[in-house]
Parts: sequence; structure tokens; C-alpha cells
Amino acid sequence: MPVAAPRPALEPRSVVAAKWAECRERRPRFPLVDESAARALLPAAAFPADHPLPNWVRLLANFPKAGPAKVTTLQTSETQGNLPAKLKAQLAWVSARADRAWYALARARDRLLALGLDEDAVFAIDQPSEPRFTPGERAALAFARKLTVDPALIDDADFNDLKKYYSDSEIAELIYHVNHDVFFNRLTEAANLPLDGDSIGAVSRH
Repeated sequence: MPVAAPRPALEPRSVVAAKWAECRERRPRFPLVDESAARALLPAAAFPADHPLPNWVRLLANFPKAGPAKVTTLQTSETQGNLPAKLKAQLAWVSARADRAWYALARARDRLLALGLDEDAVFAIDQPSEPRFTPGERAALAFARKLTVDPALIDDADFNDLKKYYSDSEIAELIYHVNHDVFFNRLTEAANLPLDGDSIGAVSRH
């Protein structure tokens, strides 16, 4: 019978900021494809020409067939579907926090800030019991953490809780996003990927 995987308590903001600072300086374990070569594998409008390609894209470009398809899937999953963009980014934050995936966490933070949240609102996701979150958001965030940490323990009770707030298709989409998040967490940490130069992760030490 599967048992819960022990995970330590979440680190305070000051520790997260320190981890991001370390992540900005770390060296990748695998080569990052030259930017021009990576862009040649992608649709012309996939990323702005006046911004450097994210490191995760250059990493996946090592796989010239599967890599660009995965880049497209990850990119479009953030903008398409029925779940709100904010909730999708919150799911990514919860999953990356649980996995201690510092590159992925900084990217989730950048997404949330771009959607209008401030740093306090971003770090509040670590305490979903706060009144600012709806019951539906709390259920989704709890499910995201459990699916990241203890997927073998997901049971009918978890789905019944989600069904109070989401349709079957939305639940399927939620699972889809968290599975992508877990992939992204573990890919970027296994690769020891450094933060992107224009990432705004690693600012506050509150």
C-alpha cells in the first residue's frame, strides 16, 4: 500500500530568494543550444525576437524533433483551455514549491506577476487557507500539491472535492496542467538550469 512521501515545511521567502540567487549563478548540467539554432527549430512568432530565448527552450532544443513539440505544448497550455490563467500559474507555483524546483518556481512567479499579482499575493499561495482564496481555489491547490507529491494516494475523495467546484472537463484540464508542471519541475532541476537573464525571480527577501 502506498504511503505519503515526507516533505519538509516550505521555506520562508528569504530562503526562496537566496535559492533564486543561487539558481541565477548555477551552471547547467547539459548544454543549452545556441539561440539562433534553437530559434530555427521553432515557429517564427513563438517567442519575441527582441528577448532572449528562455533557458528551458534552449535545453529542449537539444532534441530537434521532440523538443520543439514539447515547447509548443508547454507554451500553448498557458494560454489555451478553460481554466483561468491565474489558476494555472498558481498550480505551477504550488507544484514547483513542493518539488523545490527553483527555476520552475521563478517562472511561475514571473507568470503571476505578469498577471497583476504582487509578491505578497504570490507567496500567499503557500497558505491557501487565507480568506483571499475561494473554496474552489483551495481545493485545486491542495489537489495540485498532492498530485505532485503523492500521486499514488489520489482517490475518490479528492475528485469528489474538486467536483463541488469544477466540471469533469475542468478537472481533466487541471490534471493535465499539473502533470506538465511536474515534468517541467523535474526537467529543469535535473538539468540544474540557471534562471533566465530577464527573469524577475530573486528580488524580495521578506
